[in-house]
Amino acid sequence: MAITAGDATDGVRTGLAGRIANDEVAAFVSIYAVTFPAGTNRQRGINALAQGIVDALNNDKVDPASQILSPEAWNAPGFLNAWVNSGGSDMVAGYYREARSDGSFRVYVRGKIKSGTIATAAFQLPSGYRPSGNVAFACASNGLFGETIVDTSGNVIPQVGSNVWFDFGGITFDTR
Repeated sequence: MAITAGDATDGVRTGLAGRIANDEVAAFVSIYAVTFPAGTNRQRGINALAQGIVDALNNDKVDPASQILSPEAWNAPGFLNAWVNSGGSDMVAGYYREARSDGSFRVYVRGKIKSGTIATAAFQLPSGYRPSGNVAFACASNGLFGETIVDTSGNVIPQVGSNVWFDFGGITFDTR
């Protein structure tokens, strides 16, 4: 396994944290055969990696908000096929996604619905919120086993269960 490090800069914080980070990074560089861009001094590269670790540990020069790639509020679905929110104190249906550093997204679906037709879409996720392949999830439905399918067209389908109530709790998948 070879890892190529980015541009290096001079220096690392002094003190115990800096020395520990530098020693740990040096060991990491040796074990994983890290290479640095042409013209970069190996020690400068180690120092730059250690500096990033120390900054993160000290939360210094690192903006915590920038570490959250794409926070998003819950979105209310447009229901299909007579499905509606269960009501009362039950969680309303919704979905959102979180951006991942690799460019993909993680999608979350929640809520308790009722009254629609089993094996028909309760709602459709928009483009960018859909899995790359059909995915199935076990869920609770009127106190029994239920199954939800999310297909590549974004249809969220209560496939098996009861329309008295159907709970999407725990549904999460990657878009890649």
